[in-house]
Amino acid sequence: MVTIMPLGGGDEIGASCYLLKVGKTGILLDAGLRPRPQNNMPTFARMFEIVEDWLSINSVLISHPHLDHVGALPKIFERNPEVNIYVPEKSVDLIKIQILESLTKKKKDEKYTEDYPGLEYSIDLVTKCVQKLKPVAPYSPVKIPRTNVSFEFWDAGHILGSASIYINTSKLRLLYTGDISTHNRVSIPNLKYKDFNVDVLLMESTYLATSNEASPSAGFSDLYKKIKAITSTCGNVLIPCFALGKAQDIAKMFVDQNMKEKTPIPLFLDGLVKKVTQVYERVLGKENYKVIGQGKCNLMPKGTREAADLKQFLVNHPGCVILASSGMLYKNSASARWAELLLEDAKSAVFFTGFLDEESPGARLANARKGDDIEINDSRITIKAAVDKFYISTHAPPSGLISIIGRTKPKKIILVHGNNTAQLFHMFKQRAESELGYQLNILQGANFDKIECDN
Repeated sequence: MVTIMPLGGGDEIGASCYLLKVGKTGILLDAGLRPRPQNNMPTFARMFEIVEDWLSINSVLISHPHLDHVGALPKIFERNPEVNIYVPEKSVDLIKIQILESLTKKKKDEKYTEDYPGLEYSIDLVTKCVQKLKPVAPYSPVKIPRTNVSFEFWDAGHILGSASIYINTSKLRLLYTGDISTHNRVSIPNLKYKDFNVDVLLMESTYLATSNEASPSAGFSDLYKKIKAITSTCGNVLIPCFALGKAQDIAKMFVDQNMKEKTPIPLFLDGLVKKVTQVYERVLGKENYKVIGQGKCNLMPKGTREAADLKQFLVNHPGCVILASSGMLYKNSASARWAELLLEDAKSAVFFTGFLDEESPGARLANARKGDDIEINDSRITIKAAVDKFYISTHAPPSGLISIIGRTKPKKIILVHGNNTAQLFHMFKQRAESELGYQLNILQGANFDKIECDN
């Protein structure tokens, strides 16, 4: 029997972790965190009700380096140091950065944080864990030891090092999309699937019900126009951004647009965005991706961290844009420190471009109005700056998800990585069936529900 059970990321966005059981063998698809200080782990304790012990987890297959897909790897390694951890080859450096920089509290400087709150992993544990990563080239079949299961990584078009995972057992063929984008990408290779049918499609549903199908370039065009209006009056713009993926897309589109402008707008990268962007340039090669030092794009100078330094920088650089992590304005992140200053300036703006967890400071700000008070970094601030949100997605819209179903023609579809209501689920199902011209067997995944795949 082949079964799937979401341990996290079933009917939610965050903590993606799916237990695939092939007979008695356990294989985890991703092992991530929720973007919250509390309750941020998948509920691995439930695993003890399903498997005899952690040693029965043969392998972990990682789809991509975002923390909501890799952040709990040290937890698994701690319980089973012999587990195989397979990752897309271009994701290795990014996974190491995400875990080493963002997850351990024992950093060089504990005063600052980045995309997610830290966890109490020791440096020793994390270091040993990342040494276990087994890089795999795309479209290269790998047989999992002591099983009759093989898998391949296929380019998923989401971020650098992102892959969908095609799994072949003696009983069925399963495709786990991971996070995917069906739009053309400016910074990485586009999604590329092999052309054959699968039995089971385990598919992300982040934007299952969005009414906005705009491409990232269209969303950026709207953003850039609004930025020009702000910077033309010497106001400054903060774009809180996910350090990995979204920031590199925006930086590339910004540089490309700046190169066309008579008066390009200065762009500065800050926080973890700086390090990740440098990895993009190194891994992709500067002939494929180059932004630093191009089109008025530069790294924020070292040492620009304290409030006095930030204030002086803004005085010296009126009319600039700062692209900084975290995307959700988590406490003491680079973006939160800039927001403290810019929100009190009526000429300036804070523009969001991606998903905001409803409990995050970013979500609270995005839903607030001018004149409201909001807490940032334990400071109470009255909002005077403009605040807006733009649609620049690294996920597939509904039409893209339907196209994936049409290409793979699965017998069973399991939707995960979404918090869609029953009504929205049924609306998507009806639309997909209407566009494809046949009925679909679609299930809404839920945490801890065991789903039989070979029936």
